[in-house]
Amino acid sequence: MRLTNLLGWLRRAQRDVACLQELKAADSEFPIAAIKKAGYDAIWRGQKSWNGVAILGRDCEPVVTRTRLPGDPEDTQSRYIEAAVNGVLIATVYAPNGNPQPGPKFAGVRSDGEQRDTTSCNADGSGRHPLYDCTSSNICRRI
Repeated sequence: MRLTNLLGWLRRAQRDVACLQELKAADSEFPIAAIKKAGYDAIWRGQKSWNGVAILGRDCEPVVTRTRLPGDPEDTQSRYIEAAVNGVLIATVYAPNGNPQPGPKFAGVRSDGEQRDTTSCNADGSGRHPLYDCTSSNICRRI
């Protein structure tokens, strides 16, 4: 995470909610003190390497509703988090591009995209709550 860039952007943009992907840091390394000093609270799932996601709320505390996509209880990668922020459900997923293809990374990304739908992933599964999906669609497509 490039903390200086993030804090500068938060100061300039003054967004109510910000979603971060590809944190590249373990939970214990997440810079919550600096983020709180900037006027935000946060929830996060960190992980070394390329994974890790977070939801930041300005002047409010996001409430975690889900930390994994449904459909694969064995998935330990920190690529999804969902929270209620001021009455709106916010979801963010880091979907890596899966290069090269064909290959095991591409197959895993393709499987996630086909079988695990974020638009129905909310706390009660009803789909009745407003959902804002901050997913990065950086997925390598089959040609």
